[in-house]
Amino acid sequence: MDADIVRLADALDDLAMFLIAHSEPSWGDWIARDAILVRRGDGRGVTHFLAAFGGMGSLNDLVFDPAGANAAPEPEAIALTERFEELRGRAWKQANALRHAAQE
Repeated sequence: MDADIVRLADALDDLAMFLIAHSEPSWGDWIARDAILVRRGDGRGVTHFLAAFGGMGSLNDLVFDPAGANAAPEPEAIALTERFEELRGRAWKQANALRHAAQE
């Protein structure tokens, strides 16, 4: 299997596990399904994952707020949001790079 595909699938798994562990099972399940598709070599996993970005209620809007459903105390909420942004950014960069490579 291509190393870029493995890296993306692993990044998606990391992001999905993080989201599920922090009270975001809908997003976690969405991304876990994409990881399965990516590992199978199915490009729909990449396009479906990238569809999670943009628009209201997108993955870009998710934060770990003490007042939200994924409530965490203030110091922890900041650390969770930073970790989430790191995982989300890594997965997005890898997915976007694969999408562009497939279009060439």
